[in-house]
Amino acid sequence: MTDLEIPQLRRIADGFTVDGAGPDLLADLLERFDFEVSRRSPDVWATAQPGLSRDEITDRLARIGVTPPEELIVWWMWRNGHVEGRPLRAPFAQASLETSIRYRELYLANGLYMKFGFMTPLDSQNWLHLEHEGHLVVCCDPSELPPVVMNVYSHAMVPDEYRHNLSICTPIALWLASIVNGWMQYDVDTGFWRLDRGRWDQEIVPQEWAHAQLFG
Repeated sequence: MTDLEIPQLRRIADGFTVDGAGPDLLADLLERFDFEVSRRSPDVWATAQPGLSRDEITDRLARIGVTPPEELIVWWMWRNGHVEGRPLRAPFAQASLETSIRYRELYLANGLYMKFGFMTPLDSQNWLHLEHEGHLVVCCDPSELPPVVMNVYSHAMVPDEYRHNLSICTPIALWLASIVNGWMQYDVDTGFWRLDRGRWDQEIVPQEWAHAQLFG
């Protein structure tokens, strides 16, 4: 799916989503994302861990009472974070399944979900982190399909502008569009990706994307 057209962001009542959001689109977006990132930084996946099987994902989450939405299964079947101690030099650092579970345990033990201002009727135990040391979380409430994705950092800093973005497809489409359009670029000197904040400030980036609050 290297010629996949990047879906357009669409405003909904509480935030944003993309047309056609769901597990099938997510799998296609991740394949295109792989292609676009690899052609700019060939060794980017050297420290990535291979994806898990469906049974590994569902069985591990069942032990903590979580039923993952289909998109989250696609997410960890794609890859499972990176080797500990060796950072993943991708536009985002995917949390492994075990890391996401550790974050959940830490946040629940310390009441951090409420500290970060989760003002939703959802049970905080249903949230899992998508990023390693990042701010994106996804809801595993089976009644919410596509699943809600939120940026806890933005929500903490801007309490009056909560965004309930629907589907993991939404941040992946944002990262993919950022790479293809040059809003995010690979720095060959440092070996890391960087967001060109100047282009955001100049409003080259569509404002709908900026308002989605999917970057910390």
